[in-house]
Amino acid sequence: MSALNYSEVITKLVRVGERHKAALEVVDDLNLPIIAWDLDLAREASDLCELAWTHGLSIGDRACLATARHLKRTVLTAERGWRKLPDLGIDINFIR
Repeated sequence: MSALNYSEVITKLVRVGERHKAALEVVDDLNLPIIAWDLDLAREASDLCELAWTHGLSIGDRACLATARHLKRTVLTAERGWRKLPDLGIDINFIR
C-alpha cells in the first residue's frame, strides 16, 4: 500500500467514527508494507490522469493503481467502477 493510500484508509476509518489512534492500530495490524509516495510514483500516477475525468478516479485511486503497476503487484479492491477501466497492464482482483 502506498503511503498516500495508507493516509486515505485512516481518513475513511475516522470518517465513519473510528478514533484516529484506533484507526492507525487497525491498519498497522494488517502488517502491510507501506511504500513511500515519491517522485517516481507521482509520475506513474500522473500517467493515469486522464482516468480522473473519464472514469472518476481520485488521486488515491491513481496512487493505488500506480503503486501496483510500478511494483508489478495485484490490486485488491471493492471499487466496482474499476471493472470499466481500460487495460492498464495491472492485475485487479475484486472482493465483491
